[in-house]
Amino acid sequence: MEKRKKHIGLDFDDVLFSFNEGMATFHNEFYETSYCLKDITSFDLKELWQCDLAESLRRMREFVTSDYHDQAPTMAGAIEAVRYLKKEYNLSIVTARDTVLFEQTWKIANRYFPGCFNEIHFLHDNDQNVLGTKGDVCRRIGVDIMVEDSLGNAEHLSLSGVRTLLFDRPWNQATSLPIQVTRVLDWQHALSEIKKHFAKTKT
Repeated sequence: MEKRKKHIGLDFDDVLFSFNEGMATFHNEFYETSYCLKDITSFDLKELWQCDLAESLRRMREFVTSDYHDQAPTMAGAIEAVRYLKKEYNLSIVTARDTVLFEQTWKIANRYFPGCFNEIHFLHDNDQNVLGTKGDVCRRIGVDIMVEDSLGNAEHLSLSGVRTLLFDRPWNQATSLPIQVTRVLDWQHALSEIKKHFAKTKT
């Protein structure tokens, strides 16, 4: 019997694709702000942008439908890391994005990571959560380890028993992390932790 390949789940924004960097560039140019990544300490951008919720959502939609979104860079080291992992593991994207961004997301994934992902799972459809938490999805599709940037998602993954690597970002700082969650500094660090994890599971 052929041995099952291990399955790695990858978040899309700010794990593979520099969403917040692209959004900062867009917002600084169109709304005369000057913030950078270190200023983003929460996913709630109303205070940073000094506007109400409706306006912040409008600006977010404006960004994701602009060329600034589609032309944002990949995360440093992501292309090389994904190509390396694909040689040995099954890879799937698990994202909180809405299916309204289905075509854009696949287009970006195929541009930078052609043929690397089995599938992309979108948690939301028409602003409604249709798949449950990332922990629910990862358990359902058999993910062995997930790479994530949201502390909230990492907590759900931990509750579902999914080993998780949390990219160190200004918006996910905490004094302690949930069980089975390890903070990683960059893709090189993440690769090291992935190798370490699977080496342990072989013993």
